[in-house]
Amino acid sequence: MTYLKLILLALLATPLAALIMMNPHPVTVRLDPLGLGIVSPAQVELPLAALVIGAALLGLLIGVVLEWIREAGERREKARAERRLAEAEAKLAALQPAGSGL
Repeated sequence: MTYLKLILLALLATPLAALIMMNPHPVTVRLDPLGLGIVSPAQVELPLAALVIGAALLGLLIGVVLEWIREAGERREKARAERRLAEAEAKLAALQPAGSGL
């Protein structure tokens, strides 16, 4: 399994390294495409690789947050089920005779 992870990492790292080496020049990113002056500064110069990696990380962060929100109901239901189980076990222990080994 470790070899598989290393192979996957190499397959992902190789194109990224090629992107970084082949595009060292900065690109201009306009944060206010309509020119309304809402965002200050209105443009930023970044290397293309930084822009691509930043966009991928932003997408990953958005995906993680959305998944965390989606799973909130499942976490709440699990906590509720665990509480009900603990209550049922406590009731069962109270109903069992003290000397029985069950």
